Amino acid sequence: MLRALGLDAEMAHTSLRLGLGRFTTEAEVDFAIDHIAGAVTRLRGLSPLWDMHQDGIDLKSIQWAEH
Repeated sequence: MLRALGLDAEMAHTSLRLGLGRFTTEAEVDFAIDHIAGAVTRLRGLSPLWDMHQDGIDLKSIQWAEH
């Protein structure tokens, strides 16, 4: 869906899409925020790409090897 909206593949791949309905409670939103934030922190801790980003390296400038 994000690609259909015009986002490039990289942005679409690194996005998280959430849906809320009229019956979604504030407690459910708070629960999701807490768990998603924790998961993002954990995944960033595992990611060498995040380290490179933090070091100011432009990831688009890297020539990646093909498998």
